[in-house]
Parts: sequence; structure tokens; C-alpha cells
Amino acid sequence: MGTGVPRPFFASLMLKIFEKKLPRLRSAQIEITTHCQFRCKMCPHHLFHSRWQAKHMELKLFQKVPFANFEFVHLQGWGEPLLHPDILKMIDIVAQYTRVGLTTNGYFLEKVFGSLENLDYLAISIASPDEEKHRAIRKCALKPIIEKVKFIARQRNRPKLIFSTIMMRNTIEELPALIELAGECGVDEVIANNLDYIPSADLAKEALFLAPAEEKEIFAEHVAKAREKAQEKGILFEAKPIKAEEVIICAERPHESCLITVSGQITPCIYLHLPTRDEFLPRFFKNKEINLPKVYFGDLNKNSFSEVWFNRDYHSFREQYLKRERALYASLLLEFPELPSFCKTCYKAYGL
Repeated sequence: MGTGVPRPFFASLMLKIFEKKLPRLRSAQIEITTHCQFRCKMCPHHLFHSRWQAKHMELKLFQKVPFANFEFVHLQGWGEPLLHPDILKMIDIVAQYTRVGLTTNGYFLEKVFGSLENLDYLAISIASPDEEKHRAIRKCALKPIIEKVKFIARQRNRPKLIFSTIMMRNTIEELPALIELAGECGVDEVIANNLDYIPSADLAKEALFLAPAEEKEIFAEHVAKAREKAQEKGILFEAKPIKAEEVIICAERPHESCLITVSGQITPCIYLHLPTRDEFLPRFFKNKEINLPKVYFGDLNKNSFSEVWFNRDYHSFREQYLKRERALYASLLLEFPELPSFCKTCYKAYGL
């Protein structure tokens, strides 16, 4: 006797019953656009402009992300998020499920004035507190950005404000002055990152951690002065190390986080992806130029996030990091598990 239940419905029901439950993950970085109006000297958008694929993520694709399964969502990849025509709608959608924030060059900050209460944090990229140097690096004026930051800081229901900067040889001495500027603007935190994606020998010259030891000592003094000034002003301050040392799991936490590209591809982190027409990622690592194949474990256009997350290859990748973490507490292990092959030539794997 028939059940009267259509077979497609029954098959769908059984699939849901046996489908693995997606755990609560740390973060999703969503590359909502690869458009940017500037060409900052240290950015891949400038370096690979002739091969760049600029596009906006479609809202329909964006809504396929299981936002509730992440502790927070970061709306930015290799592009300027405030250029997306649906940026306010995207912020509002994510805010219904979890914490949300973004990093911006600050030029169009006024676009988020009406959605400040839905943002948990807002990071503004500042190349230098010096107007001329900031303009030379970021190709835009600093003063209008600062005025907009001050306006946001005065609002009652506002996100945590962060100044994000990249430490380079020609700007590191200005780090204490950036802390001073942050205090004047009402900014809550300053994060000083390394120039950690280096695709060429020319750009490597700006990286602090590749400098001779005697220069690193001078750089460390500037960082120490900035930290002291931040303590005086009650500003949170984080500066990435400038000495390379392999870490168990890098700061990107690729075993519990991911990047969803503008086209819907899923990869463990942004350093395994570039929106170029090429099939490889150029890296300059330990004085060698390397072409690394881009790494994607699935596509939201073809499968659900859960299906991608639990596929065999992605699981094997994460297991490599989990084995490293377990080995840390297993003193009888004589051999420490290696990094995944495509992480070995990434500076993030060395704590930078």
C-alpha cells in the first residue's frame, strides 16, 4: 500500500534527518565586493589591476550564508565594502543573527551613518597620521575621513571604532602619532598589522619582519612607544609580532573560520584567494617567488554551506590543524604534524 507521500519529499526529509549539524563557528569573512576606487601601493588591487575581476556579490547569493552559525561576520574581502549598493541591507540582515562588522578605507563612511546601531565594530584603514603620506599611500585625503570618524564617535548608539594600519618601514615611526590621532577622534582601538601578503620582491622591502635584526630593534622601539601612549590614553592597542616563529594555528583560525568569495566560493582564509583571472596566487616567501594554486573547497551556488563544510577535502584540511593542536598537549608525540602544504609559504603561519 502506498504512503501517499511524494518520493521527492520523502528523499528530502531523509536527507535532512541524516545531514550533519553545522557547529557554531568562529567567523565568516564575506567578500561582498571586489570593487575599490583606490589603488593603495601595498594592495593586490593595485599590483594586479590589469587582471583584476571587479564585481559585487548578488544579494541572493549573500542570503545563502548561515549567519547564525558564526560568532561574527566580517563584511570585507579584497574590495571596499561601502561601494556595494546593498551594503546597508546586508548589515541589517546579518545583525538579525549575529555580530557584524567591516573594514573600510573611510571615504564613504557617511553611507553607514544610518546603520551604526546594527554594526558591532567599524574598522577604518589609516596608512599614516600624516596627511601627505596617507594621500601618497592610499590615494585619498585623510582629513575628511577623520571628520567622519569624529562624528561617529559622538553618537550614542555606535559601534566599536578601530583604526587599522599596516606597519611598513616608511610609516612605522609614526605609530605613536597614530595613537595620538585615535585619541583625538574618540577611537577605541588601534590594530597594527604586518604587511603579511607579499607577492613581489619590491613589496618585501617594506615588510618589518624581513628587515635586518638591528632595524627590527628600532621598529620595536616605535611599537613600544605607541603601546605606552595607548595605555596613557586608555586605547586598546594590538601590534602584530615582527619576529617570525611558526605557530600551532595562525590568527586566521582556518579550522573554524572561512572566507566566502564574491562569487560564492568557500576557502579557509583570504590568503588563499585573489579575485584575478589567474588560477594561481603569487607569493614572495623567503626570497623566492612562488605561484600557489588558489584553494577552494566548494561553491554556494552549487551546494549548501553545510555540504561544503563537511566534504572530505575540507574536513582533511581542518584535521591537519586539529592534529597540531592536539599534539601540543600530547607530550609523547615525537613528530609534530606539518602545516597544510599551501599554508607553509604564508607568513601568517609564522605568527606575523
